[in-house]
Amino acid sequence: MVTVWGCLMSKCIYCSNEANSLEHHLPRALGNFKGYVPLTDRVCSDCNGKCKLLDEQLCRSGIESFFRTYLGSTGRKEHQKVNTFYRGSAGGGRLEMQGTNQQTGNSVLLELVGGNQAKGLA
Repeated sequence: MVTVWGCLMSKCIYCSNEANSLEHHLPRALGNFKGYVPLTDRVCSDCNGKCKLLDEQLCRSGIESFFRTYLGSTGRKEHQKVNTFYRGSAGGGRLEMQGTNQQTGNSVLLELVGGNQAKGLA
């Protein structure tokens, strides 16, 4: 903590900027947790923006995205719906699953359409 004109100011835990942002240390994309309280006065807005992109990459383009699709998690109403089998998010590539067409024996890219059901990518 730094005192400026009698006020306490926190430093960002990642850099030396003023901590002025609300930090969700558990990404909201992972759900709502009972009793969860976001961190205050720990992270600056620049670092929080970078962490947001990492969270988005994890939850929309990583293995968590696969399991969110598998479990039918739809996310928040105000967010754009993203099919991670067609495009990635936050600069990451799309999820790719490969299978074998039983009739032709050729390899095909698949998308998970819910539960244990998959179909060929269009």
